[in-house]
Amino acid sequence: MLKVISDLEDSELDGKTVMIRVDYNVSVNSGFVGEDFRIRMTLPTIEYLTKRRSKIVLISHLGRPTDREPQYSLAPVAKRLSEMIGNSKVRFASDSIGNNVHNEIGRMEKGDVLLLENLRFYKEEESNEPEFSKELASLADIYVNDAFSTSHRKHASTYGAPRLFDVRLAGFNLRKEVEYLSMIKDNPAKPFIVVLGGVKIKDKIGALENLLPRADRVLLGGASAYTF
Repeated sequence: MLKVISDLEDSELDGKTVMIRVDYNVSVNSGFVGEDFRIRMTLPTIEYLTKRRSKIVLISHLGRPTDREPQYSLAPVAKRLSEMIGNSKVRFASDSIGNNVHNEIGRMEKGDVLLLENLRFYKEEESNEPEFSKELASLADIYVNDAFSTSHRKHASTYGAPRLFDVRLAGFNLRKEVEYLSMIKDNPAKPFIVVLGGVKIKDKIGALENLLPRADRVLLGGASAYTF
């Protein structure tokens, strides 16, 4: 059974540093966030924890940088998140690991939120390098996964680091995704229409093959349509 953040007593969250793996892989143009749906979906988890006086450390990737390319910085995302949260103070760290990050966390007060720089500025993230995983895990007391869309990847932030935490939990966004998919898998409402879009069709073929026998209609759009 999926264990979520609300399964803990408030006293178990008070003052604890909680690392949340989010998916802030959003469009950023000229330093401004475009569609912010993925950011909005994480707000219930963040707000729940800030109200329980946790210190929140957010980690995410953005795009596919080959180096520390400025256009892939998460700084604009931190600014947008700060506007959306309101009462909580959102900081941004210009790195993902290291002494500077530890110092930033040390300055946090209960209820503060800190977004770390793009994890993919380190090649060790995608290669699930053990030392990088250990560095990430050293930043917090509790690990929360609220990024369903990245959970299938065997990366440091989704696989290596979580294994080093004694307390690993799901966020509200991840729980909702699992509940919806379980309903679709076991007892979909009729008529059941599948809408499929996106660029990386190879990542979706397996899901599509499983859904085809249950679906009444399949609608293909976006870049996926060109493949067919």
